[in-house]
Amino acid sequence: MQQSHSRNVFAALIRSKWTERIVAFIVIPALLLYSLWLPPASIGTRLFHLDYPLITPAEGGEVAGPMGAVLRVPAGAVAKRLRMRLVALNQEALTALKPDRPEVLAAQSLPSDVLVHWPLYHLDALGTRPSQASLSLPIPLEVVVTETLELYGWDGKTWQWLPRQFATDGQSLQAKLAPAPSLIALVSAQAGEPRIHLGASADGAPLSSIDAKMTSANVVGIALDGEGNLIGNPPSTEKLNAKGLPLLLSISNIVEGIVRSDFVDNLLIDDAKLQNHIQKIVALATSGGYAGIEIAYADIDPSLRAEFNAFITKLAEALHSANKILAVRVDEPVLKGDSWDTGAYDWPVLGHLVDWLRIPAFADPTAHAPGGVQERLLSWATSLIDRRKIELCLSANAHDLVAGQRKSIPYQEALALLASDITTTDQDKLLSPGEAVNFSLPNVSKNTLHFDEDAQVYWFTCHDREGQEHTIWLENAPSIARKLQYVSRYALGGVSLENALDEQNDPTIMDVVRNYQDNLAPPAPRFAYVWTVEDSSGKVLSQKVAPLDDPELSLNAPSSPGQYVVKAALSDDGGETVLRTGAQLSFQVPSPTPTSTPTSTPTSTPSPTPTSTPTNTPKPTQTPKPTTAAGSAPAPAAAPARTAGFFGYGIQADMVTDTNHGRIISHIKTLGFTWVKQQVEWFRYNPAPGVYDWGPLDRIVDSCNANGINILFSVVKAPKWAQPPGDTEPGPPADLNTFGTFLREMAARYKGRVKAYEIWNEQNLWYEWGGRGHKLNAARYVELLKVAYNAIKSVDPGAIVVSGAPTPTGWNDGDIAIDDRLYLEQMYQAGLARYCDAVGIHPSGYNNPPDADWRTWSDPSAPSHKGNPSFFFRGTVESYRNIMVKYGDGHKRLWVTEF
Repeated sequence: MQQSHSRNVFAALIRSKWTERIVAFIVIPALLLYSLWLPPASIGTRLFHLDYPLITPAEGGEVAGPMGAVLRVPAGAVAKRLRMRLVALNQEALTALKPDRPEVLAAQSLPSDVLVHWPLYHLDALGTRPSQASLSLPIPLEVVVTETLELYGWDGKTWQWLPRQFATDGQSLQAKLAPAPSLIALVSAQAGEPRIHLGASADGAPLSSIDAKMTSANVVGIALDGEGNLIGNPPSTEKLNAKGLPLLLSISNIVEGIVRSDFVDNLLIDDAKLQNHIQKIVALATSGGYAGIEIAYADIDPSLRAEFNAFITKLAEALHSANKILAVRVDEPVLKGDSWDTGAYDWPVLGHLVDWLRIPAFADPTAHAPGGVQERLLSWATSLIDRRKIELCLSANAHDLVAGQRKSIPYQEALALLASDITTTDQDKLLSPGEAVNFSLPNVSKNTLHFDEDAQVYWFTCHDREGQEHTIWLENAPSIARKLQYVSRYALGGVSLENALDEQNDPTIMDVVRNYQDNLAPPAPRFAYVWTVEDSSGKVLSQKVAPLDDPELSLNAPSSPGQYVVKAALSDDGGETVLRTGAQLSFQVPSPTPTSTPTSTPTSTPSPTPTSTPTNTPKPTQTPKPTTAAGSAPAPAAAPARTAGFFGYGIQADMVTDTNHGRIISHIKTLGFTWVKQQVEWFRYNPAPGVYDWGPLDRIVDSCNANGINILFSVVKAPKWAQPPGDTEPGPPADLNTFGTFLREMAARYKGRVKAYEIWNEQNLWYEWGGRGHKLNAARYVELLKVAYNAIKSVDPGAIVVSGAPTPTGWNDGDIAIDDRLYLEQMYQAGLARYCDAVGIHPSGYNNPPDADWRTWSDPSAPSHKGNPSFFFRGTVESYRNIMVKYGDGHKRLWVTEF
């Protein structure tokens, strides 16, 4: 009975009007609202973006983005709860947006001197973005050159350069963001035309050697004193600078050759003196008509880092208010473990404050080895400072290391140390006519002069009169050219070069600087001794040019009595000129003592009339003319040909087999082309050692020269007599010097008539390099190229030497082929940049359009050659270009010798 009653009550409740109202107005709407939060409607996600990661003030948070990108926000970086996501915006996504969207406007404002690696990364925050965060972005697989990778952040108005560093695995970039920008771009800096500044003396000598390629001159000679005053006489800018070049006044703390760090240290802790010092600097810059100021205060107390930062902050504000430039030169840092000790110089802070931060290039040759401290320093510096502000400081002076101290001395003074003293086997220095005597240089041995290949620096050790050992590092055109490679490789803002205008330094350094954009290797110096014998009037009686491994002079004393002088000097052009007279030694050929003539004695017996006895007075001998030791001074080598500045088209032809040269040349001219490439198979023209058959090549050269057609000879395939045993295909010779001999003979024969030589062809393929058996070797090829380059340049310095072009293969087993991009990298690692004027390339496009991007182009009808840059014309050219930039060779020309 009770159960029946319960059922009746429940039924009545269901039929109740209140129940109907609750269901109609509460339950059903609640269910409907709940359904809207579920897919597919997901109204909570749409309205409140609940799918975005949550960032809280107490814990911060992590936002995962596309392709492995991650944004991490620390605790306290947001004031209230925030939802935020990290999304990728590629070019297609931007195109789909309205033109006035902030993202589109930002993309249109990207810096023009960078290569953008898409996509852009958008920090989409539903509120105020974090005040700080850390970001990790993956490095795209197609990026070959990583040294110039950079990050930029969009602050709503401009793109700001962001400090970054590589992750330990090298696969991603990491950055600290403060605050977090709305957009982030991953880019590669592109090397532009660098600023070039030359050091000039404040003595008022006109800057006659400076031309339009220079950005400015640094006028040195002004210093501060103990009270913060400026001492020295700044020259008139009109007198010093007739060419109107901007001048920066360099102020140092070097007084009478001594670094007065105490002057700077005391100044930094005296606010009144410091403010007076700043006012004097600004007044001098303004009244003197200078474009700006360089601060070169050395050896500051490291504990005064904050005070120095404060000084530069105030000075920068004052100079910038007067529209003046501020440059700061810092001391050479010290590598301690994995970090750099920069002393009192806070590089990141200074890099933010100044217009140009000038950092030193290491003088020590060992610093310039691959992966050495110079590369490590520049990689570190460009991660913290906008590379466009960084300028590399170089000096044309040599470096003299003695007793742990290093000082700067002129090039000629340094070389003169190799001839600082002369000794002789005749101690009394009295020589009889015709007497044999030897002179020698005690400071020199057969292995005195060393060469550091990586730094392109010549160096030697010697001892002074007190017995102290000196180590001398020379600076000349090749060493400066090597250091300039860093400017292009790391896309630095410029270079500041000291002492290049000093007449005692290598004058060809200025040629290197003027032609920096061509990036040509300057000719190597040809060091030699020049021995001279003079009489008392200074007349040269004889002269001998000898290599540095022969520091001795043997001669016979002159026949004529008198005082004579033997002089030893150094030359760096094979004896054509003398840099500076070194040691000299006097000796004497005394006058002979005559004997008296005997008189006759009368006798009672008649005797024959006596004759006079001859005396020992010698007959006069002809004064010898100056002579040069045969073969000791080869002809001076001219600078390598300039490969920049022209562009030409040509045809590869076989003018050996097809002897109708008139028809071939007519076709070339009809096309409007001016070049012909002819492959020269070495074995055809050098059938035996010392035997040459130039006939076919003579006819080709004569025909082309008569018709104004430039010639490129591509030289390949060693003759059988020169090949290594076991080679199954014509490849390189066993003795590389045999190739050098052949090229020297050919280049001498066709000097000025054959414009260019390509050294080998597709040497990354087995059948071009002697056959199978894992013989392919880029380092061995560069050895061959080095021999070829030196041989050609020794007889025809104006000829252009093109490195052999690898072929795109898509194959990389080290036996059949090596991938062309990998092979080119290996060539550079073996020193390619120093032994060619242009880089050969075979950018075969196969069945792909020439402008197609290998990463995006797809032709469904194409059966092969997809998705590999080696099979795209553009992909090959861009890959080679990136590799050239990576190894500091970015301004050299690519020569397409086949496609």
